[in-house]
Amino acid sequence: MKPINGLFHSLVNYCNSHISNTSEYNIARAVFEITAAEGDLSLESLAGQANISQASVSRFVRKASFVSYQEFRECCALQPELLGARRRVAHAQGFQGQGAGEIAGRLFERTMRNLQSTYSQLDLGALLDIVGRIKRAQSVSFFGDEHALSIFYPLQLDILASRRPAYLFKNEAVQEEHAGRLRQGDLAFFLNVSKNFIAPREKTLIRQMKGNGVYLALFSQEEPEELEGCFDLSYRYGLPGTHNDGFPSLCYLHQLLCELFYYDGE
Repeated sequence: MKPINGLFHSLVNYCNSHISNTSEYNIARAVFEITAAEGDLSLESLAGQANISQASVSRFVRKASFVSYQEFRECCALQPELLGARRRVAHAQGFQGQGAGEIAGRLFERTMRNLQSTYSQLDLGALLDIVGRIKRAQSVSFFGDEHALSIFYPLQLDILASRRPAYLFKNEAVQEEHAGRLRQGDLAFFLNVSKNFIAPREKTLIRQMKGNGVYLALFSQEEPEELEGCFDLSYRYGLPGTHNDGFPSLCYLHQLLCELFYYDGE
């Protein structure tokens, strides 16, 4: 079973990105409204507010990664409060007593430190090698959280424009199906800002692809010890432990790869 916080993230991600019809939209909207109001999340109440059958609600809950309705109900009842409490503590530790201008300045400085670290440890030889591998691969696939995948969407377009297969699936079920079909000669990128953000499902996919001979390239601020030996290439950037501060650096590296893809100089 996933940790309850992981389940809540899976639920929100499913609602944000994977609902596929009006019935699921009505259920998602009812879930968020009832959760916000700390209302009754019984199966009967949720089905009634969504104006959907109880069977449809149960299917939705399973598709959102829950093994039972009780697990879903407990997650929605407990996790928003815990998530909010953690964020309040993190805010107090980082910005207690500071004005809005000071907060803005601190965040800017953190972002710039991360970018400066990425630039100072830039390995153009490794990045050019990666571009070469992209051009030689039978196919290129991207894996990671939805934010990182969205950042790399333009590179997917560049690869497709060069008449090479490039895949960037965000649906988890499709990712699992796709990963199982990749073989030797295929190249897969795993995009990450923190080793703590790699879900058990993703670790399974990485090991599966490694076993099938896929060339695996990792972009991360930290080395995930549990996956030692899985990656053929590990490109480090940013600053370890800075989590979301790494996204601007990941964006910078993506833009650089896009330009190096067309670079034909020495």
